[in-house]
Order: sequence, then structure tokens, then C-alpha cells
Amino acid sequence: MEIKKMIRNLFFVISTLLVFYKFSEHVYRVRDIKFLSKQNAGDYFKAKDLEIDIKKLNKEAFLRENKYTRLPTASGGLNGIVTIYYISLCEVLVLYQSPRGCVGFTGRDFMNTSVTTLTGELRYAGEMAEGKMKVLSPGELHVFRSGTRHAIEMTPNTTLLLYSRGFVPYTVLAVVYDLVQTSFDPLLALQTFEAYAQHITFGNKTILDYLKKLNEKFWLVVAKTKHFITNLYTEYCPRSIQNGVEELYPLVVEVCSALLANVYASLLYVWKVVRQFGLDLYSRVYNMSS
Repeated sequence: MEIKKMIRNLFFVISTLLVFYKFSEHVYRVRDIKFLSKQNAGDYFKAKDLEIDIKKLNKEAFLRENKYTRLPTASGGLNGIVTIYYISLCEVLVLYQSPRGCVGFTGRDFMNTSVTTLTGELRYAGEMAEGKMKVLSPGELHVFRSGTRHAIEMTPNTTLLLYSRGFVPYTVLAVVYDLVQTSFDPLLALQTFEAYAQHITFGNKTILDYLKKLNEKFWLVVAKTKHFITNLYTEYCPRSIQNGVEELYPLVVEVCSALLANVYASLLYVWKVVRQFGLDLYSRVYNMSS
């Protein structure tokens, strides 16, 4: 039984790494965020109205206001105030406000970030781009793709709605490091890390909830695979062989099921990588042509 338990745990750890992106459940839909951000953008923007609209999308996920939901930030030279609506292992929804304007750079992280200007003006350009910077006026949106880095300029009183999907812990650690290395603000770095740890541990959607759902989904695949192997075994395996391996049969089925489940998870992961590469390539070709 101990060997069986060790095998189950080992395959679960491997599968957790393989299917992180594929089995990540996103709370919000991109089109809903786009609609709300454009609806609230403009001279009459009010943060409270936006909060009410976002709560309507998913009241359970929306973080209750506390000392960890509104923080100053200075990562990449982009000084401002961040109001966190939702954050998890794979998803972030925040309101970014820059009262005085700023100039800086985005980080090269593993997230696709949809940015909508609500008030003010955002200018951006790729790190290798030449010529004028592109401009985002209120109501306009741009998606900063994973693995890219951009120069950013914001006019005073600029407000942005940021919605990101990807590997959030890496970005949080990068932000914390940057706050210490370039902004020389270890206190703000500690505050940022503490806020993230609080949200994923005691927030509305915690890391334990995520791992529990991931575990359920993975072993559901294993159960279906086990049923398939059992049918093949009973129908096509000779009776003499069945009698000889009767004691080892449960362990063999467990191992084979977990192996096939990992193959399935690996194929899903490869498909996601290929699909993302195609989307990034299309985005770059489209931007070059325009």
C-alpha cells in the first residue's frame, strides 16, 4: 500500500507541473473584462462603478477590501497605486492608477496581459521598436504577450484596468526583486510579497482550492483510463495469464493508468504551447502589417 501511495503522489506531482496551464480554471472571461473596461472608460470614470460591475461577474471571487488590496507600486519605474480585485496562481485582475504619470518598462514575464486605458493616455513601444510610440486612449485596449518587454509612458491621472493570465508566482517574485534592486525599497517589496501570500492562502480562491480541483481532475482521467485498461484486460488477456498476475494486477493497472494520464496531460500541454506560439506569431505579423 505504501508503494502504491508513493506512486500516486509521484505521478500527481509530475502531472501538476505538466498540466498547470491546461487545467487552470479562470474565474473571468476575457470578453467580459473587455466589455466592462470599455463601458467604464472616459471622463466620467468612477472606480466604485467599475467595482460594482466586476462584482456582478463573480461576487465570490472579488476580494474583500483590506490592507492588502490597495498597494503602492514602483516596479520597472512605473510608479502608481494598484487596487487588487482578484489574484490567484494563474490569473490577475487589478486597477492601476498613476496620479503623477510615469516612464518605465514592463517585465518579461510568463503572462498575457490585457491593458485597457480608462482615463489619461498610455504610450508603449516594443524594446526593439523604432519611431513613434503607439498610443492607447480611453476605451482602447492592447494585449502585452508573454515573453515580451515594452517601454511605457503614462500621462498624469492615467488609470488602467489590467487582466492577466499565466504563471503569476514568477511575476510576483520578479516584481519583489525589482523593487529591491532598482527602487531600493525592501519594505514595499516585503509588503507586496506578503499581500500575494495572504491572497492565495486566505483569499476567496486559495492555492488549496486550486490543488484540490487539480487533483480531482487528474484522478478522474486516471479512473477513466483504468476502466479502459480493465476492459482490455478482461476481454483480450488469456485466463492463464490473468491467474498468474492476479496479485500484481491492481498495482500494474494503477501505474499504467497514471502513465497514460501523464501522456494525456503532456499532449494537452504541448497543444497549449503550440497554440500560444501560433497566436503570438499571428499577433506579430498583424502588428507589422498595420
